[in-house]
Amino acid sequence: SGEFWFRMAEMLSTLPPNQSLDLRMNGGRLTVAVSILSVLLQDNPDVPQLWAQKIIALNYLAHGHQTRAIGLAQQPDKAAEANEEEYLAKALSQNLLSTLKDAIERFPEDAWFIGMRDDAWKHFGPKEAV
Repeated sequence: SGEFWFRMAEMLSTLPPNQSLDLRMNGGRLTVAVSILSVLLQDNPDVPQLWAQKIIALNYLAHGHQTRAIGLAQQPDKAAEANEEEYLAKALSQNLLSTLKDAIERFPEDAWFIGMRDDAWKHFGPKEAV
C-alpha cells in the first residue's frame, strides 16, 4: 500500500543513528528514498509530506556530493573523482530546485517549502541570480 511505501521512504530519507550520509547512487538509502518518493508523487501529488521527504533526501544528497567534490578537489590525484562528484552535486541540486519549484506551485502558502527553496538557492542557485 502507499502508506507502507511512504513509511519506507521516510525511514530511508533520514540519517541513520551514526549520522553518516550514504551517497551511493545505486542502492544508497537516500537514492532509494528519492526513487520511492518520485513514484509515490506520481499517484499522490497533493500530499505535501511526500514532497517534503523527497526534498529532504535530495537536499542531503546534493550537499553531500558538493562537500565531497570540494574535498576531493583539494587532492591533485583526485581530479577525475572530484569532477564526477561535482557533476552529481549539480544534477541533484537541479532536481532539488525543480522539485521545490513544483512543490511551491502546488502549495504556494506553505512556508516550509519557501524556506527550503530560499536555502537551496543560497547553496545551489546560479551565482548571478543571488
